Amino acid sequence: MKKNIIFTTLITLFLALQATANVNAVWQEIKAKQVPSKGEQKIHPYVYRIYLLNDSYMKNLLFSLPEQPENGAVITLPVADGSTMDFKVWQTPVMAPGLAAKYPGIKNFTGVAVDNHDITASINYTYKGFNAMVYNGPKTYFIDPYSNENDGYYLCYYKKDHPATLHNFSCMTGDKEINELQQGQSIQVGNPTPTVGWKTNSTVKRTYRLALSCTGEYALAVDGPNPTKPNVISAMTTSLTRVSGILTKELNVALQLVNNNDQIVYLDS
Repeated sequence: MKKNIIFTTLITLFLALQATANVNAVWQEIKAKQVPSKGEQKIHPYVYRIYLLNDSYMKNLLFSLPEQPENGAVITLPVADGSTMDFKVWQTPVMAPGLAAKYPGIKNFTGVAVDNHDITASINYTYKGFNAMVYNGPKTYFIDPYSNENDGYYLCYYKKDHPATLHNFSCMTGDKEINELQQGQSIQVGNPTPTVGWKTNSTVKRTYRLALSCTGEYALAVDGPNPTKPNVISAMTTSLTRVSGILTKELNVALQLVNNNDQIVYLDS
């Protein structure tokens, strides 16, 4: 009896160690001083972690996934606090079939945390690498490429630590305008202001076609001095994936780029 208990314990320990090893083989945290990326760091959060991803493994796994949630696969993502979280993931295209056929290196996915279905993720793989946004209230976080080199190095950081979210609001109304407003009469409203109901999720998912254009300035900003359509569309779909993820979570609405959307992507100003 004791031998069986010991044997079972050893097997369980072995499987746990093997699972940990598999996770570490996919995502490996490294120190900032050890990053050998040839490119410059393109995002500068105030607090972040750096990971090396086994890109070929992750890409092959994700690109094999179907669009049916019930047939999705479980993947592990790092969290900005240094822990990890498991997600069930399936494919959710944000490009119409014709456009997707032109750019087969771009795929988009949705994930739901295995242990908490209120935590969701919008994930995409593009010609510029892996991206993820995990929606978890004040603990929402991002995984983005370290640089534009697509060399497997990624930043993991909370949304609250991104510089763009830390700017304080400034009222640009001058003292003169404030005094005039204070001396004026209040505005009379004929009808009561309508109340806004709580956000609700529709039982029917709606997909809206979207034609999304960009200027040469945008192309230059996201892809450097010699932008290409695959790279620029990669950046556009990353943003669209995150916006669509919020709309799906809150309203059960998704956005999808039209078949000829690449015809309105401009690379020069």
